[in-house]
Amino acid sequence: MLPTTTATSPENREHNQYLLIRNSMRRLFPLSDVARWTYAEYIQHRKDILKDEQDRLAAKLAQKEKEATLNLQPIMPAFRDKKIPEFYGPLLYGASRGAVLCEPTIWCQGWEQGKEEIAPWPTWQEMKWEGDDRAKTHVGRFLPLPREPGPEGLHWQQLSRLPQYPFDEVARIPTLEDTHLPVDEVDFEAGAELIGMALLKTVMDSNKL
Repeated sequence: MLPTTTATSPENREHNQYLLIRNSMRRLFPLSDVARWTYAEYIQHRKDILKDEQDRLAAKLAQKEKEATLNLQPIMPAFRDKKIPEFYGPLLYGASRGAVLCEPTIWCQGWEQGKEEIAPWPTWQEMKWEGDDRAKTHVGRFLPLPREPGPEGLHWQQLSRLPQYPFDEVARIPTLEDTHLPVDEVDFEAGAELIGMALLKTVMDSNKL
């Protein structure tokens, strides 16, 4: 028996798309304005987006016509249109080092060089756990952690983490060294000179309580 398809009108397809977006926003971002939109507000938003796009294209066309009239030289390509070697010229950073502070990172060319073990691509369940499921807890979304390769069928949470470059660690939990060492202690004489003797004594007396 051949599969059958149900024909739907453009209005029904538009309304189904609205329901899909609204339900997703209610689940992921229940406090957002979009989660409380009515169908009429959704349609108006779609019209506004379409009008903005038309205005942008019209302005771009008018600018091109104006430049052609004035016989201007073409504008230099923007940074996003330039290739990395073309922009940076002869600069070489070495294997696994990025353009920011020349720090080791996976976000560069030749990132796999020098790594003892490369984590396989995360599974769909792991991507969902770190993405949609984490967003429901209002914690946010994070890229899945790199984990060691494991036998087929072993749950990904049972796989050990692979070490990351410090530059690539996201939302790293600060250690005692991170929070206490950067704090400089100020002696009594320096404190009196900075904020005044009266205020310094008030602060010290309040700390004794």
